[in-house]
Formats: sequence, C-alpha cells, structure tokens
Amino acid sequence: MKWTAFFIVVLSVFLIGAGNAPSNLTFFNSRSFTFTNKDCAKTATCGLMRFSLKIDDYQIMIGGTPSYGTRLIAEYETDQELFLEEYAIVQFIRGCIFESLRKADGSILNVQNVWRWQFDDAVPFSFVDWVIDSVDKDPVYNSGGKVRHGFYRWNEIPGSYKTSTEHFFQNQPKPKRPALYVIDHPGTAFVTDGEARNVSLKFKTCVYKAADIPVSTTQQNINFASPIACFPWQSSFIYNHDTQAHEGKNAIDPFCNVPVSRSKENESNQ
Repeated sequence: MKWTAFFIVVLSVFLIGAGNAPSNLTFFNSRSFTFTNKDCAKTATCGLMRFSLKIDDYQIMIGGTPSYGTRLIAEYETDQELFLEEYAIVQFIRGCIFESLRKADGSILNVQNVWRWQFDDAVPFSFVDWVIDSVDKDPVYNSGGKVRHGFYRWNEIPGSYKTSTEHFFQNQPKPKRPALYVIDHPGTAFVTDGEARNVSLKFKTCVYKAADIPVSTTQQNINFASPIACFPWQSSFIYNHDTQAHEGKNAIDPFCNVPVSRSKENESNQ
C-alpha cells in the first residue's frame, strides 16, 4: 500500500486515544457488555467482581479522506488492589484485513498483502481459524513491561478512559480503585487512489485466572484453560466498489476463508 495510506493508519490510531474526541472523529454503533461475577465460589474467583467490554465503531477524517475502525476497551475490576494481577485478559481473533480494487475489465481484485506482528513474527493479517491475538508468545493481551500486567491501564477518574488521567500499571502510583483496562484498535479501512483497505474480523475477549494462562504457547492453543467470562465482537468495514462506500457485514468476508501463503500475495477476482 502507498505510504499515504500507511500514514492514514498510523495517524488515525494516534488520534483515537481512549476518551479523546478530536473534531474530525465520530463514534457510532456503540455497544457494551458486562459480566458480574455472582457465582464466584464455583470457580474460586471471588477476587474478580466485574468484566466488561466497551466497543465503538468510528469514522475519522484525515485530509478529507474518511477512515473507519473499531475501538475496544476491555476492563476488569477486583475486590481489592492486591487481586489485580490474579486475573488477565486474553483475546482471540479470526478473519483478515485485505485490499481490493476495480480492474479495467470491471471485475474486483482482492489482494492479501497486509501484514501484522503475531507471536514474535511478521505474518499476513489473515486467520482462517481462531487463534490467540498476541504480538508475542505470552497469550495475555497487552502483556509486557516491568511486570506481566505492566501495560494495563488504570484511570484516576472512575469510568473515564481519557489519556490525560490514565496511568500504566507498572508505574507509580498504584490505582486507588482496583480496575485495569486494555485498549485495542484492530485496523483501519479507507480508500486511497481507488485502492480500498477492508477489515473483516471477529474477536472473543475473555478474562482468566492469570495462573491458568501459560507464559508461552502457540497461537493455535486456544483451549489452554477455561475462561471466567468471554464476549464476542467484530470489526467489519468492506468496501463496495459500486456504491463507493464501506459496509458492515455480520459474516467474515469469503476472501478471508482462503489460507494465505507467506511466500506470495493471495489474490482473487470477483
């Protein structure tokens, strides 16, 4: 993809920090899910009080070009601050991000040439089957830093996710309210010079006992333990070259169901 498209992706994510709302940003299709741990004695997880997801689709205008994406905020709250590291979030992913264009003969060419960092390796952004969503071999989402939960965030203002009042867990001070959250921006859809970036992804975001999550595993090991709670969600922005607009679809795009060879770009005509 052209460098202008790459610039749009990076700038979009930078501007959409949790809680920030620049004038060129519009949120829509907001939804939320909450699990309250009422039967905690059955799973010996009474330190965990709540697990919730907040999901927002958005449009951001950059240089007159609209880009579309989804923002996830996954948060859990414990009974006391000392229980925060006893739980952790793991996310699973299926689907792909790909590009499409209309050829001279009128047909649509789909191309899989988008890459991402996954389990310490650069791979095509295409997952036919469910895998763990992690940049390294530790399944814990957003793990790293001085401690395993180092890059988890907490906010000085309960219920707020503004960057101006948030802190990383690895830094001092520790949260007065025992709640931590992570933020995800899976990818951005846009059009540049007739080439469309498409997002067709499904997710499952779960909370586990941290002790049940292996420190290192493979991306296919999705049944490593029983989660305490999970919620499914999706990010879907598929460009319609006839209407010249991105559209959301409930199903994964058929192009994402084709295994990708790492040695060459995958292509298909419609």
